[in-house]
Amino acid sequence: MRVKTTLVRTTYLLCGMLAWLCGIHQVSAQQRDWAHVVKAPIISPTQKPVSHYYIEFRARYGPGTITGHLHTRTVAVFKSGKRKLTSLFGLYAIGGVLTYPATFVGTRGMVGYTYNDLHVRPVERYRIRISKAMHSRVLKAARYYSMNLRWFGLFHTNCNYLAGRVARLIGLRTPTNLTQLPDDYLRQLKALNMRK
Repeated sequence: MRVKTTLVRTTYLLCGMLAWLCGIHQVSAQQRDWAHVVKAPIISPTQKPVSHYYIEFRARYGPGTITGHLHTRTVAVFKSGKRKLTSLFGLYAIGGVLTYPATFVGTRGMVGYTYNDLHVRPVERYRIRISKAMHSRVLKAARYYSMNLRWFGLFHTNCNYLAGRVARLIGLRTPTNLTQLPDDYLRQLKALNMRK
């Protein structure tokens, strides 16, 4: 009887720790509703005359992330100085409570964005100016990956993987180690392309 009670308590403790790690402990109702909902990527080309475009890679932590997250956004800057977000996307694991443990072997993935991508301050960012042709290339890639990239693996096909693919698309050198934390990966990406 004593062994059974200890086993039950240990199971509850482990489940509680897993729930905490997975972000189920969040206090904000808005975060509970939005933090884990992966929406289709923002892909919004503009018809107005544009002064220039830039791409920005952002690494963040926040509710619902254990290892952090890295996503990509592009922005059009008009001659008036106003800006328009033309794309926002990153690779996410999707599923229920067991999603996080499943990422160790691989699980369903989706290219999109969450509430936190819009509202949580990044810990690291890398912004560079790009041409109109490069901007079009990134939007085309966002569409392609949103339809074709349906797998997430913590050690291989993760958010660093997608950001790296996009970075190479616009001529940047990328780190080879995909298993580092997103902010470390982004710092290394910046270091490799300091002269660009």
